[in-house]
Amino acid sequence: QLGNIMKESAHAGLSYLRSKAKQLGLNPDFFKGKEIHIHLPEGAIPKDGPSAGITMAMAMLSAVSGIPASNNIAMTGEITLTGSILAIGGLNEKLLAAKRNDIKTILIPKDNEIDLKEMPDKVKEGLKIIPIAKLEEAIPYVFPDMKKIKFTIIILTSILLIKCTSVEEISLEDEFDYQRNLFTENLDSFNQEFNLPASTKVESAVIDSSD
Repeated sequence: QLGNIMKESAHAGLSYLRSKAKQLGLNPDFFKGKEIHIHLPEGAIPKDGPSAGITMAMAMLSAVSGIPASNNIAMTGEITLTGSILAIGGLNEKLLAAKRNDIKTILIPKDNEIDLKEMPDKVKEGLKIIPIAKLEEAIPYVFPDMKKIKFTIIILTSILLIKCTSVEEISLEDEFDYQRNLFTENLDSFNQEFNLPASTKVESAVIDSSD
């Protein structure tokens, strides 16, 4: 049994995903003709409060994008329609619940950071607590592979464009060279945008225009 506040949080999360669909790489019409249902276990126990807003938003993002969420991270925070993360109560109990479930990384609202100073060290011991202010800040932690997937799509799309251009007709050889040079020139910006470590940075590959 979900209370009205929790239902409102779910609606806020869905509205945020709809408004940011393009930036998140989602189909802008993902919600059309579909029923979106969020199931919370132990339905006979009444539940309410805004703290699960960020969690429900991430669950919906996972379902819509098809990318599994990390199973070793916990989060709490009320969300707004613009994706801001607001302070919650009962942080001490929420951290203890994460520890009981052997979860070491926890995302909390930045406004709750001050509460950590008053909290016993025993509660915080062994935990990696990450304060965030916006919903999009949670995505790299909840979906560590999302940037890699988007990066791969960009690279593959560029290569396909080069190959298609190169085989259309021989007179397009100049266009092929232009596309290949453009692709090479943008590698640095791709690596920087997706914050790839040096060991995994993509380097340009020679593509024979005669293939």
